[in-house]
Amino acid sequence: MPGSFRIATKRKAVSEGDRAEILSTLRSRESWVTTLVPCIFEPEIALAVPDRRQLLLLVSFKSDEVAAVRSMELLGKWSLAKEARQRLFAICEKYQHGLSEAGGCSSAPR
Repeated sequence: MPGSFRIATKRKAVSEGDRAEILSTLRSRESWVTTLVPCIFEPEIALAVPDRRQLLLLVSFKSDEVAAVRSMELLGKWSLAKEARQRLFAICEKYQHGLSEAGGCSSAPR
């Protein structure tokens, strides 16, 4: 996967309510847009998926994208729709203060 990043060793458990909201958002068709704009993918959040053999969902609020990664192999990358980005940002901000609210070069309508 291009770029460099590190995953912090300090993990924070997500509440059951937030977990349900994250899953609901990621599973909804309305959460995704079908166009991609060339942009540097800089993930700010890594969501570990329990029972999925080291699957990580890397979220970049700068490019409004989510990437699925296993053992540093990119499995797929998708662009978030505006409402989905807002829901995920609100949840992630509770656990990781100081995230950048401003999107960068997203194709998602604002």
